Amino acid sequence: MFPLKDEYLVRDVPVALNWQRVAARMGSGAGRTEGLKERIISLESNISLQPSFSLRNYAVYSVDRKGIGIANGKWIMGSRFRDLMDGISHISVYSLTVGHLPILDSDLDSLILEHISSEAAEQTAKRMILMLSDIAKGWRSTKRRSPGYPGFPIEQQQMILDLSGGERLGIEVTDSFYLLPMKSTTGIAGWRYEG
Repeated sequence: MFPLKDEYLVRDVPVALNWQRVAARMGSGAGRTEGLKERIISLESNISLQPSFSLRNYAVYSVDRKGIGIANGKWIMGSRFRDLMDGISHISVYSLTVGHLPILDSDLDSLILEHISSEAAEQTAKRMILMLSDIAKGWRSTKRRSPGYPGFPIEQQQMILDLSGGERLGIEVTDSFYLLPMKSTTGIAGWRYEG
């Protein structure tokens, strides 16, 4: 029996940001971080990110060349799922965000905030999968995939948002399939039983 609840809504996910990872995202290699460390740490401590995720789990009844058929009769379309999701019996459909970002006066601070929030979003996704994996003993998750990845049409963005309950976090999809607030993402991860 699949051990995960049907849905999760988790707010204020604790993320441990590392200034060196933020600097690396900015392209600052070793020796080029002078003054950047203090600026990153200062911004991290003075802004309020709200890493959160909304996730719903579905039984899978088919994985084929056109996509993944789930128990509510919907199809998550994608041409590469057959190889990536082979053998899964359940799928987690998620949305996550770090919340609305403040507008800053400094271009450099805005750039740093962009990378801090990207790192926070990635850490939120990793925490989400780790939390679920701790509950789902004997089950293994696939890699996460999001609309816009190769073989996963960006046009699936609204459906993934709806299936995950992401509107509970205030996430919206624009006409051009961008997510608002910025630094929000949607995606899927499959689950295989490995005993």
